[in-house]
Amino acid sequence: MSTRYVLMNFGTSEARLLQAHYCLLSLLAKRDPADEIVLVTDVPESFAWLKGEIRIHPLSAEQLRAWIGPSGYFFRTLIQCIILATELEPVPDVAVYLDTDTIVLGDPARLWADVDRGAVAMDCREYNLSSSRRRGNRALWKEVGDRTFAGFTVTPAINMWNTGITALGRAHYPLARRALAVNDAMLESGCRHFLTEQIALSTVLESSAPMVEVNPAGEAPLIVHYWGNKDGYGHAIHEQLSSILIRKLAPMDAAAYIASRPISLPTRIRRTWWQRLLRVKPAT
Repeated sequence: MSTRYVLMNFGTSEARLLQAHYCLLSLLAKRDPADEIVLVTDVPESFAWLKGEIRIHPLSAEQLRAWIGPSGYFFRTLIQCIILATELEPVPDVAVYLDTDTIVLGDPARLWADVDRGAVAMDCREYNLSSSRRRGNRALWKEVGDRTFAGFTVTPAINMWNTGITALGRAHYPLARRALAVNDAMLESGCRHFLTEQIALSTVLESSAPMVEVNPAGEAPLIVHYWGNKDGYGHAIHEQLSSILIRKLAPMDAAAYIASRPISLPTRIRRTWWQRLLRVKPAT
């Protein structure tokens, strides 16, 4: 079974560049030698030292604008990245998209074997959109609930899945383009929510295939997704990458270095009411 991992990094933000490098090194430490890692970026020179270990797919400013689309919705690029992973030659058996704020801790080969047999794997099930009581989620349900977009209906049974880790097998590769069509139809209808991409992917994938969580609640994460504690992880990542630079480690040695020093921090930090009021960041 062949697996292709794809990540994307656009722009020169130091924090995002560090995230991307760390995620790539964690992949190098855990991947099967036959697996391929693809980085989609508009700053390929920033990843030159990894060129021998990963496949760099440069994206021009014009191509990036096309990926974002006329609506200017940036997260459309996530679905485009998944499509790229399924269509680059040679076509793999399993295509895995990862946000750069992820760290591969375990061996996901068994999970990808389930994907190869017909499941779709995503980070985790977050909540049911139709029954969520949060104000923003209620507003999103009001916009898209019980409506049909590009042939898919957002029914009350549809759950919101975290798309930061999304894995498809060959049988389900066409679903990536169908999710893009649903996303675009939602945008055209006037839905400008920042989660439009997420509900589009959740609707298409959950309607079409058995779903598997990469990181079920209550279990040690296979692939850490630290979107809720980027400050804490950012400090730890900066420290480790600085040590790698000082030691002048080659990519595979750097991968072994971080694998031997896993970061142990909560993946989500919630602010108290007074921290929100005073705009104070919580301790990480």
